[in-house]
Amino acid sequence: MKSKFEPKKIELVCETCGESAFIIHQNDNYECNICHRNYSKEELLELNNENIQAHVNEVKKEVVYQVAQQLKKAFKKWK
Repeated sequence: MKSKFEPKKIELVCETCGESAFIIHQNDNYECNICHRNYSKEELLELNNENIQAHVNEVKKEVVYQVAQQLKKAFKKWK
């Protein structure tokens, strides 16, 4: 069974300026490319949690739809 799912990218953004480009430092700190605000990885994920959850929900819907289509196709043979 081939997967029809495309990899998804979730863009994390700076809370201060909305920029999505970050400089990643060796100590796992992220610095905004525009306003130079620093974030820990955990802080950046927490601040973008709403966006992350929206993408997760979108992927869930897509998975349910694809599985339902595959099951319909598989059970058509049983009629």
